[in-house]
Amino acid sequence: MPFNRFRCGSSIALIEGTPPWRLGTSPHTWPSFFFSLSEIIVTLQQVNHFVLTFLLFSSTAFAFHVVLDPGHGGVDLGTSRDSFVESKIVYQIAELVKNNLEKNKSITATLTRSQTQGLSLQNRVDLANKLDADLFLSLHANSSQSLQVSGMEFYFGSPQFTKAVSKTKTSSEKSNAVIEKIKQDLVQFGKMKSSLEFSKDIQQTTDQKSVIRRAPFYVIENTSMPSVLVEVGFISNRREARKLATPEYQAEIANLLTLSILKYKEKSDKNSGVNEE
Repeated sequence: MPFNRFRCGSSIALIEGTPPWRLGTSPHTWPSFFFSLSEIIVTLQQVNHFVLTFLLFSSTAFAFHVVLDPGHGGVDLGTSRDSFVESKIVYQIAELVKNNLEKNKSITATLTRSQTQGLSLQNRVDLANKLDADLFLSLHANSSQSLQVSGMEFYFGSPQFTKAVSKTKTSSEKSNAVIEKIKQDLVQFGKMKSSLEFSKDIQQTTDQKSVIRRAPFYVIENTSMPSVLVEVGFISNRREARKLATPEYQAEIANLLTLSILKYKEKSDKNSGVNEE
């Protein structure tokens, strides 16, 4: 049977089938009521009594949330050459991607900063994690001592897996610690695998001659969702810098990144059994 997906706070509930389902665990703590799969999000709060709120949405109202992180900003201009400035170029591209994505009602896109705002790496990570985003995409422009180097590069995280369980723990503590270690490592592996898949999606959509690398960049290492950092081109290459500054080429990059995100979302939905009819 297909699943309908609901977001309740930061949790996701999968409810199977079409017959009415009874919601609630203990009759002493939860009210008993019935609902069918009629596109309902239920919020329960207890303040000496139960408040029951039904919000009616279509099944596509559950938004796939993408956080777009234009690198640098504020006094931190990033790399630059002549009038070509990294922080300005990547913000313009990120804004175009956001506008493209929001044409799709099943996607929400958030920028980590405004056009002139500076933001610490930790604040970018905190924002993405607080929003419980499904995907994090950080945009940068590259530089090289070789003025001939050009093209895009894609980076995904190289997570540090949890340390071995201490020998000083009791048997019970060791057992719990081992289970927790396995769970944490599986989460990290899952994130790394999904980040690599998204990197490949971007590469196949944009520039197949580009390079995918693992690197411990802070924002992709410390976000809790699949995360990729994209170097959109080399400002050190004068010809490529000129292209990156044009609205036409920025729109081309933004369109290709948008297609990559949509492709990743489609595969993600299929893997999770989400039906968007």
